[in-house]
Order: sequence, then C-alpha cells, then structure tokens
Amino acid sequence: MPALLLLALLAASATAAEASYVLPNITEQKVFDGTAFPDSRPALGVYRSLSTLLAPYTCEPKGNGFLLTLKHGRFDNITSAMVQWMFANMASAKVDINGTRIPMFLALHPADHASAVLESGSVLKGGSRVTFIEFPLTKCDGSGDGRTWTCPEAPQANPGFLKSSPADWQLLDSTNVTSKVLSFGKKKIRFGNQGCKPAGSPCAYVVKTTHTWKDDKKSTPPGLFLTSVVKVGIGMKENDKNITRKWANGLDYGVKCARVAAHMTQEYGSLQSWLAAAYKAANPGAV
Repeated sequence: MPALLLLALLAASATAAEASYVLPNITEQKVFDGTAFPDSRPALGVYRSLSTLLAPYTCEPKGNGFLLTLKHGRFDNITSAMVQWMFANMASAKVDINGTRIPMFLALHPADHASAVLESGSVLKGGSRVTFIEFPLTKCDGSGDGRTWTCPEAPQANPGFLKSSPADWQLLDSTNVTSKVLSFGKKKIRFGNQGCKPAGSPCAYVVKTTHTWKDDKKSTPPGLFLTSVVKVGIGMKENDKNITRKWANGLDYGVKCARVAAHMTQEYGSLQSWLAAAYKAANPGAV
C-alpha cells in the first residue's frame, strides 16, 4: 500500500475514533422527574468554604479537557476506616443526625443531594453502578467568576428540593448520571462516568472522579486528609471538546469548575460534623 494512502487511512481512522466518545446530550442529563426526591430534608449545618482547602483548588486545562484538584482541610477525629465505610454505604444506609434518622446521601449534603440509587446489592464496591441526582449549590449566590459563594446555612430553612417542590429545578444546573466504581480500596475510590457514541457503542469513561485519603496520626487529635480529583476528557483533542462542553452543561468552564469545587468542599467538609458518630453507632466497639 502506498505510504501516502496508508497515512491518509490512519488519519481518517484517528478522526473517526476521536468522534466516537461523547457524554450523553445535555437533554439526557437534565432532571425531568422529581418523584425520587426526598419527602423531607434534615436541618442545615454550617458548610466549609473554599478558604478551608489546604491550597486553592486548581482547574487545569489538559489538552481540551480539564483536571480539577481539591485538597480538603484536615478532618479531626476521622479515620480511613470511617471514610471507607462511608463510601461503601453512602447510597443505601441511613444514619442518625441530631436524633433524626436520614439517608446517608442527605447527611453528605442536606441541600444539594436529591437521590442516590444503587443498581444492585446494598453496599458500594468495585464494579457497582450508582445513579446520583444533585443540584450543586442549591439557592446559593455567587460572585465574580464563581469562586465566592453564599449559601443558606443553619438556622435557615433547608432550600433543597422535595417531591412536592415546583418543577423550577428543571432550569438549574444539575447532575444526573450513573457512575461505575472503577476501583475501591482502603485509601481510594474512583468513579467513572461513561460516554458513548450516539448509536450506543463504543463507550469510554470520559469523566473520572477519584478520592484518596490518608490518616494523620502525628498531630493531636488524630485526623485525616482527603484529596478529590475530577478528570474531564480522555486525551483525544476533538473528542474532548465535546466532552468538556457537555460536562459544563451550558456554563463557562471556569464557573463550572468553581461550582463543582464549592459543592465538593461543602459535601466532604460535612464529614467532620457527623461521620465519626455515625460510624461508631453502626460499628459498636470499632476504634
């Protein structure tokens, strides 16, 4: 085969491959049904802000994709065993918060989280598939590029959406995605969100979210550090343009990164207020 023809075929093959993987269309990600929403919500707590991170979060372009990194502030009296237990049970267990028994996914974020459904089984593990619905920064006011947010906190009423809420939540930025647990161990969990060619195949994990944690026993009290990394894209130039555009869901990329960073900071920052007590209640005698 002539060299020029071979190169042309290879280029055409690469172009076709780059066009193969895309996130579901925005209309497929939007939430249109609120029947899975909670009937009621717990009282709000006080959220951690972005200023509590060990360093400012970064949202770095990687080709036409992005890499969002957050290093959360130290969690006092939280251990690796507690965090592993939390991830394993986050979609199915209930916990007692201030005398009220609520789904664990609502303890993680009382306002933003709307639903968590495990596809099979009762415990999250490697290979599990779980569908999350959430509305990042529900009823929060942002400023500038979105890095500063003011959100309803205790003792204000919980603004999170209920089954009975008017459907104006359809107009908001939302997450409605089925994630697969790509790996899960004592110190790390990785979720993958799949994107497929419109015909259904081939597919790839086009957004990957990884949480890693480590114990800090050198200080008093003992504690833990947690890092969250969101990788958007698969390293294919033209394809990653589609992935990042649909991941942003109509928002400016910088604003989208800021919203995700603020939501995750609130979400995992909540662990400080409830996880230790919930873990000890569910695991009597655990250290």
